[in-house]
Amino acid sequence: METIESILENIGYKLINHGYYYTTNALYREGSDPTSLTIYPNKNIVMDWVTGEKMSIQSLIMKSLKLEDPNKIKEWLKNKNVIINTEKPEPKIDEPRVFPIEYIENLKPDHSYWINRGVNENTLKEFGGGLWVKDGFLKNYYVFPVWDAQKRLVGLAGRNTDSNSNKPKWKLKGDKKLWKYPLFLNHQEIIKRKQIILIESIGNCLSLYDVGCKNTMVMFGVELSFEIINYLLKFNINNIIVSTDNDEQAGKYAAQKIYKKVGKYFDKHSIKIKFPYRKDFSEQSLEENKKWVEENVRN
Repeated sequence: METIESILENIGYKLINHGYYYTTNALYREGSDPTSLTIYPNKNIVMDWVTGEKMSIQSLIMKSLKLEDPNKIKEWLKNKNVIINTEKPEPKIDEPRVFPIEYIENLKPDHSYWINRGVNENTLKEFGGGLWVKDGFLKNYYVFPVWDAQKRLVGLAGRNTDSNSNKPKWKLKGDKKLWKYPLFLNHQEIIKRKQIILIESIGNCLSLYDVGCKNTMVMFGVELSFEIINYLLKFNINNIIVSTDNDEQAGKYAAQKIYKKVGKYFDKHSIKIKFPYRKDFSEQSLEENKKWVEENVRN
């Protein structure tokens, strides 16, 4: 008796196991992106993230074998002694939480915290952030809106502006593993250059923007999400610079993990680890950041 996995592999699909689901390329339409299809064997669901189509595993096999008669696929599977489950409920597909625009309407255009750290005011206006003056979770934090490709507000990233406070340095509202920031500003720059710099925080992003380096992606920490990997694959971003913080405990260890993770999908010759000279880009002077960009980014 064959399994669904073995049947798909015999057809030619190279399945990547993620536990309860698999990802693979859309062989049925000659696609090469290894994450464009998500297959849930126990749910009998296949999602094609490029076309937006949802189908059953039977339909995927039909399309792959170029069969047009549904009875033929039933007979084909029967000969393989395979029964595909169709009774279980569909899995919940990750969708970002969307916040009402009213959340950011009252942000105070007070950029003094970042200006005092050397960030250009025009850069800050481009990112659309401001001081959260209302009561609640983000009070007295400088908040950056996080937009998605549909220009929906899918998150809030707040930086503590009080150096004497014991509150967390950053507070995030929303599902950061689904964020691709700041694509609402720099998508065209990234696909034009086919190059991206993976960094930990918005502070690093602002410092690089100030010296004209705009092809960045903020990870909001040291974990690289599959959303970002999918983006790199979809647009064939084949020059990847990993620039986590230059510290022994977290940043350098994270850089090696990210290098290995990205290396599963890209030629490792296209991936470089390039740390900032100091702990991070926001601790470097404007001249140091310009020099770093000239040495590591310009091509």
